[in-house]
Amino acid sequence: MTEIEFLNHVIKAKGIKQKDVADKLGITTAAMWDRINNRARKSMSVSTFAAMLDALGYELIAVPRGAADGLPDAWKAPTGAGE
Repeated sequence: MTEIEFLNHVIKAKGIKQKDVADKLGITTAAMWDRINNRARKSMSVSTFAAMLDALGYELIAVPRGAADGLPDAWKAPTGAGE
């Protein structure tokens, strides 16, 4: 799953409108749409991804491989297409 797919998943799962996320980020709805729907873009910067996660009530955490094995399932990335 890419970061863009993950963001779209969270937005859909929370039932949030892109406009609400854009407002929290201080960007236009068009800029928000471009960030998560631009098929030409393969990825986004870590700082942009972290800011978008923050606006959605998430935080970006990096742990060594295998360290997440003991985490509750709710803390793990959703599984699905694109993995």
